[in-house]
Amino acid sequence: MKTIFSGLLAVLLLSSCGSTMEVFTDQDKDHSPANYSSYNWQSLTAIENKASNPLYYNELNDKRIRDAVNKELQSRNYAMQEQNGALEIHYHILVEDKLGSVSESNNSLQHPLSNLQRVNTFQYRQGTLIIDVMDPKTNTLIWRGWATDIVGNEARKNPEKAIQQAVKKIFRSFPSR
Repeated sequence: MKTIFSGLLAVLLLSSCGSTMEVFTDQDKDHSPANYSSYNWQSLTAIENKASNPLYYNELNDKRIRDAVNKELQSRNYAMQEQNGALEIHYHILVEDKLGSVSESNNSLQHPLSNLQRVNTFQYRQGTLIIDVMDPKTNTLIWRGWATDIVGNEARKNPEKAIQQAVKKIFRSFPSR
């Protein structure tokens, strides 16, 4: 029972310590997005065909992601077009089950083994949102940003807010025109 409690406590501590979100970007040094003026989205059907989990790849999340990305790109002076944009945007969603651990020492014992530590493991779900910016003429990936975070109750209750926060952080380093 104590082990279960320790595992639950670890999950609560991780999720209450503030955001655990990590954000990364990568860019082709020979192609700056700032050299392009417009963009369009890859079709939802093409995105869904890459997907393996309809729980996350669905019309609701597609709209949330597109709205958040459109807001970020348009605030940087990129024009959205229905088709034939200078850039093409698409995304990927990955959700994985992970194992975490928390160590606790047993210093209350007066015993030679009192320096041993107990390790409690717990399972959690980690989500990653990847945004790709392509040059459709050359089919070249020119910029990629991704955010990884624990998928907790707050994200499940309010996915729109979680997606908006992730997209905003992903695009912090995206150049303006």
